[in-house]
Order: sequence, then C-alpha cells, then structure tokens
Amino acid sequence: MTGSLPSFLFQKESSWLVSFHIAGASVGSVVIFPLGGYLAAFFGWRSVFYATGILSTLWVAAWFALAHDHPAKHPRISEKERARLVRWSSTIIFKSFAALCREMK
Repeated sequence: MTGSLPSFLFQKESSWLVSFHIAGASVGSVVIFPLGGYLAAFFGWRSVFYATGILSTLWVAAWFALAHDHPAKHPRISEKERARLVRWSSTIIFKSFAALCREMK
C-alpha cells in the first residue's frame, strides 16, 4: 500500500494523507483490544480469532477489488485526473531517483 501512495497523491495532499495512513495503522490495535476482551468474555477466546480473521478477509477482498498499483491502471478515475496523476508520479519518481543518485556520489 505504501508503495502505491506516491502515484496517487499530489504534493499538496501527500503529507496529510500519509499521516492519515500511518495513524490509521494504529487504529486496529486501539479497536481490537477492547473488542477482543468483550468477545473473549462473552463468546470465548476463539471468537477473537474468528472475528479478526473474518474482518481481515473482508478488508483484503475490498482492497483487491478497489486498489490499483498505478493511476494508469485504475478504471474509476477520469482521464483528466489520470493524466495529472501520471504526470505527477513520473515527476516525483524522477526527482526521487535523481536525489538518490546525488546521495550515492
């Protein structure tokens, strides 16, 4: 997921959305600890594994159905937005590569 973010973000959006992405990674821990305690107390310890397995499977299915590696492959964005994103991602990849080459000297 993190690898595809630069292809879909403009410079103005990137810092906010990457921060949102990183913060969202902790939400699972915040949610599962109280939910897991509740499930274990009322339905047994196995229910915690069933619930997280089912939720994870649903999340992965939604991710595979909706996420794409690059804007050029995404079927649900307009041609105008696709052109802007492809142009932006090409620029950012080139700048990142150029900066990496300068660091290696």
